[in-house]
Amino acid sequence: FLVMEQSKKHISIGTDTSLNDGEKQNIVKSIQDLLKESEIDPYSDIKEPPIALQIDNMTFATLGNFSCITGKPKSRKTYFLSLIIASTLCNNQNKKITTNLSKTCVLHFDTEQSRYHTQKVSRRILSLTNNKEISQENYKCYCLRPYSPEERKKIIMEAIYNAKNVKFVFIDGIADLIVGYNNEESAINIINDLMKWTAELKIHLITI
Repeated sequence: FLVMEQSKKHISIGTDTSLNDGEKQNIVKSIQDLLKESEIDPYSDIKEPPIALQIDNMTFATLGNFSCITGKPKSRKTYFLSLIIASTLCNNQNKKITTNLSKTCVLHFDTEQSRYHTQKVSRRILSLTNNKEISQENYKCYCLRPYSPEERKKIIMEAIYNAKNVKFVFIDGIADLIVGYNNEESAINIINDLMKWTAELKIHLITI
């Protein structure tokens, strides 16, 4: 029963009536739209994603995708990442690592190190580019160590969805975006986020 406070009138509602019928129809319609959007036509012309990075003339990264650098502790993963970032900022500076993109915004997030050590890495990257003007204009570095996993994710989203002409995003410490290393649900959620961000923004995202 619904009770009207002013008149105290009682209105009867049938047992077979659902207040959520409209919402259910919207959900079904939405899923049908998604099904239609996701269907692949084998005979249509789908263009190959633009190449973002090459190493030794072999494709390493394409726009709309993400990749992960793995290795044992102290195996210089961050240094390798620094080389890649420097190469994206100053194309052809490193003959081994090259990009077909130029003057793009590069976002670099460090989730593990202190502000001092994050700045130290960023300065090393700038020294590798040997082009201060390009680096100051196109390179943004952030230290996310003080924040919670959820705050870190929101900060990254805010940056990548609002930065102009961003094509490369680097996250040094992807595990620090999940709540507990053995939390399967949190891990799946962050992978879904990476797939969503890269697909929607047509960027390449590299994690460690």
